[in-house]
Amino acid sequence: GTATIEVPFNNTGTVNVTSGTLSLTGGGTHSGAFTAVAGSVLNFSSGTHTLNTGVGMSGAGKFLFSNSTTNIATGVTVAVSSASTFEQTGGTLGGAGMFTVNGTLNWTGGTMTGTGTTRIVTGATATISGTATKSMSAGRIFDNDGTANWTGGLWNVDAATIQNDGVFNIAFDGTLQDGCCGVAPVFNNAGTLNRTTSTGTATIEVPFNNTGTVNV
Repeated sequence: GTATIEVPFNNTGTVNVTSGTLSLTGGGTHSGAFTAVAGSVLNFSSGTHTLNTGVGMSGAGKFLFSNSTTNIATGVTVAVSSASTFEQTGGTLGGAGMFTVNGTLNWTGGTMTGTGTTRIVTGATATISGTATKSMSAGRIFDNDGTANWTGGLWNVDAATIQNDGVFNIAFDGTLQDGCCGVAPVFNNAGTLNRTTSTGTATIEVPFNNTGTVNV
């Protein structure tokens, strides 16, 4: 089942989730390690969390951002291990630091914002799916060096950058939509973009710069 900590929780040590779900709903400031074993979930479920130097996420379980505001501090890199799954279903991933996915990213809802970077490394996989709108804003960079599969939901990009140096698959009739506020986003393809699966139309509304390969 689920154990819930509703008060602010500040981790400078080690948190091990060895069974079930640990839900952190009161926010907190962290510089320690988080581990989730296979079949378990650590959910930053609400509140405001700040991730500082020293934070790591490892184990074969899932790290879930469901409705929190989680900010990575300036100059900080937070890495999710190659065995782990990171899933964002809502809330906000922000800040000026780098969030590095070495394993699996599942993005089904919520916002990525701030001047930081979400990086999918070589060999890692990102899946952008579900019917909910996914949004990027305020200078965020989505940097894909692995494989990104966009299979569902409007993707709203406002004053943000998608940088593809790996493989980016558009596998449905979706729209990558220009944002609301007059600052131009951009999609830079220096890898391979594949338009697959459907016979309808996929639309990229933002400026698209291709120095790689586009396969329809």
